[in-house]
Parts: sequence; C-alpha cells; structure tokens
Amino acid sequence: MISYFNEIKEYVIKNSLSNSNDSDNEITIKTDDDTIFIDGETREISDSKEIFNIKAIQNGFINRKEVFIVKDVIDALCLLTNGYEAMSIKNLKKETLKIIFEENAELIEKENFKKIVFDYSLVVGNKSIKELKKIESLLLDSNIRFCIFDFIGKYKNINDFIEADKTTFLKRVNNIDYKISNNLTAGIKDIEKKKVADSFDNSHIDLYLSELRQAEPYIPTGFKHLDELLDGGLYEGLYTIGAIPSLGKTTFMLQIADYIAGQGRCVLFFSLEMSRMELMLKTLSRHTYLITENNDKFTSKNAMTTNKIRQLLRKEKEYPNDFEVLCRAIDKYKEYAKNKRIIERTKKIGIGDIKKEIENTIKITGKTPIVIIDYLQALAPENDRNTEKQNVDIAMTELKAISRDYRTTVFIISSLNRSNYKTSISFEAFKESGSVEYASDVVLGLQYIKASELTGDELDIETESRGKNDTSIRDIELVFLKNRNGAIGKSINYKYYASFNYFESLKIKDKKKSP
Repeated sequence: MISYFNEIKEYVIKNSLSNSNDSDNEITIKTDDDTIFIDGETREISDSKEIFNIKAIQNGFINRKEVFIVKDVIDALCLLTNGYEAMSIKNLKKETLKIIFEENAELIEKENFKKIVFDYSLVVGNKSIKELKKIESLLLDSNIRFCIFDFIGKYKNINDFIEADKTTFLKRVNNIDYKISNNLTAGIKDIEKKKVADSFDNSHIDLYLSELRQAEPYIPTGFKHLDELLDGGLYEGLYTIGAIPSLGKTTFMLQIADYIAGQGRCVLFFSLEMSRMELMLKTLSRHTYLITENNDKFTSKNAMTTNKIRQLLRKEKEYPNDFEVLCRAIDKYKEYAKNKRIIERTKKIGIGDIKKEIENTIKITGKTPIVIIDYLQALAPENDRNTEKQNVDIAMTELKAISRDYRTTVFIISSLNRSNYKTSISFEAFKESGSVEYASDVVLGLQYIKASELTGDELDIETESRGKNDTSIRDIELVFLKNRNGAIGKSINYKYYASFNYFESLKIKDKKKSP
C-alpha cells in the first residue's frame, strides 16, 4: 500500500475532491476537467490528463508561495498534503507550460511573486537541450523565477522519502537553494555534480551509521549453534546452502523460515519444485512432533508424517488424539502464517519475478521480506541461448544485488554436481561453483556426518540415509565453507527426523584439517 495513503486521502476529502463511496484502499479525485482513480495497494493511477492540479499556479502566486512541479500525481499529492502548492505534468514541454500560462495569463501579468521549482527527475527526463532552452525563454518572458530541485535524493519517490524520514524531507524542501536559478541546463549539471560528490564515503558515514542504529542488527534462525557461528543470525547479504538429495535442504530452510515468521518478520519462500501444499504439510508435521515431545498427554505415536496428515483429515473421528494434535499444530501455524508467503511455480520464475514479488510484499505489508529461493538451478534462465554456467552467474549476481538494494537476506538452495555425491562437501560440489563461491557472503553445505571422514566407495549414501537404528533419523552435519564476516572451519551436528521434517541442533565442532 502507498505508505502515505491515509494522509493523502484525508487531504483529498478535506478539500472536497474525493468520492465518498471510495473503499479504504482507493481514492477517486475529481477536478474541474479530470477524474483520477488511485489504488492504494499497488500505487497504480488510472490514465489522467497531462496536467494535474493546474490551480496550484493561481494558489501559489496569489499566496506568495513557490509552486512545485513534479512528474507523479502521488508525489504532487504528498506535497499538497504537507501544505505546499504542487502540480504534476507527465512531460516537461514548452507546449504544456504554454497551456498552463495562458490559462493564468492575467494573474501572471499582475503578480510580482512568481516562483516555480521543477523536480529534477521531470527536467532530466527531457534530453533535448534545445527544448529546455525554449522552456527557459518562455519562463523568462513571463518574468517567472525558476530552479531545479532534487526532491527525492536516494529514495524512489517523495512518498517513500516522507514515510522513511518526514522531518528530513520537510527540512530539505524548506531550504531549497535558489542560487542556481533561471537556467535549467546549469541546474541539471549542478545537481549531477552534487550527486557525484555525495557518492564519496565522507558524505555517507553519518547516514549509514544512523541507518545501522535504526535497523535490526541480525535475524536469528532459531538454531542456537548456527546463530552463534553467524554472530547472532542472518544479516543483509547472500547466503547459499547445498546438499545431495534427501538430506533435507528444503526442510532445513523451511524450519528457519517458520521461525523467522514466528518472530514477526516477513518471509518470501519461492518454491520452484514443491507445491505450497507440500510445504504446509511439512510445517504441520514438524509441529505435531514438537507437540508430542512437549506434552505428556500425547506419545510419539501421535506425531504425524505428511502422508498421515493427509489420511487423518479424512478419518478424524477414528483417531481423536491424533486429530487433537493436528488441530494444535494448525493453530500454531496460524499464529505466524500471515508473515510467510509461499510463491509456488505456476510458470517459469526469474529474477524479475522475484523483484516484483518483493515490491508487492513491501507495498502490502510495509515490511521488507527475507527471501528464500528453492532452488537456484530451477530459476528461469536469463537467456535461453546462454550456457547453464552463464545463467547461474547472472542469477547469482542479480540476487546479490537484490540483497544489497533491498537491505535484506537472500538465501538460496543449490543442488550439487552428481560426481560429488560420494565425497565430502566442498565448493567443487556446487554446480557452477565459481559464481556461488564469489557472490555468496556465506556458503553452507549439508552432508552425512560420516562424509567428512569417508570418501569414494567407502561412503554408501543409501546405507547412511537409512541410519543404524531408526529409518527416520539421520546424522547430519552443516559445514561452513565460506563465512565472509565470521568463523570458517566449523561445522554443526544435527539430528534430522526426516519423517517429521524436523532438525535438532546438537553441537558445534571444529573441522579436521587435512594432513
């Protein structure tokens, strides 16, 4: 939803511009010659005319206030809501300004105070120096002072700036510098020069420190030993985990996702292989196991596999204790399910789709999600003509950029090369390992505990997967292959209760060094 939506709607109603029949998430604005519909959920605006709120010229000049001309209707409304005179035009052209001035010709001739501030993004969108010179001449002939101002700085739009730091935005606007005025091309150069100067570190130190103070330092995973080796939990960055089939890569990441969602954080889980239903059943299965482990009323026989849950839903009266456990598991899941979105593969999902879903989540919830992708090699290729290595390289680079641009954690599940199924986990085991190794901030590998001691034919995967005593329990090791900002050469032992989709963290151990 538009962050500043409620304030905008209040302004529109107060000024008798809104249709009283609008729903909570929409605004219909009626002006003298136009009707505009705004969807608060998507920020989409119905087709409007070239000019919005032409009355700003009259109100501004009469009341001796600067008139801000921006490109976006919502940005103009944000300025109006804060007491400024603002209008929007889709494209900065001499013909458009001429229409505005002709409608206000008498006022322009009469008034002495005439100041217009153009939004930088509106002016810079006009690449023609010749057209800008024509606009300058029209303004000067009308005796109107003007300048260009960068309203948004590092933000995407005025609305986002106000939501993030309204005080700084208002201070920025109230201290517009008029020393570069009456020259659009010079104004553009001055702003671009300032943008370059601001790109040096000395201009960002205080800003970054302020953002770090306000941001949550890390996000715990729910696994005590993993959090210890990650210095508290997950940070902004790109994380990769890989394993051979049947070791529980998806289950492990789903358990982390559920824990994070349970702490009130938003999680986007892209499932490019399994269905949403399969993942939900895995979560419920884990909860049934934990409920039976922590409640004397039930026994381990009441814990349920995913298949048993499917059967029980059709035979609930025959197994009342099992059904009670399942109901408790469902209630537990419902406590945090609102914080987790599973995006299952109904079509090819690529990097662009991931960005779109992140944006949609931010608009709907106001929160930046943690992103989990299951799995890397199933992403839609950037180009069908590229090799697999080229597409993986591009995907890793783009996913790293997403973690940086959205200041969030992106966690990727990766498959391994089949030739490495009988060797201890290493970078060589990852498909196209070069891009995984260099782009990732943290690289983790799941393997059977014995895999770190045995190699080649000595390691029988089928035997290990069955275990010694219990076919559902596997001894698993999580190996730190790379940890950009923390310890390496460490691993964590887990018990993997495969039947109930649950990982239990046991202990941290140092990896043996090769002789």
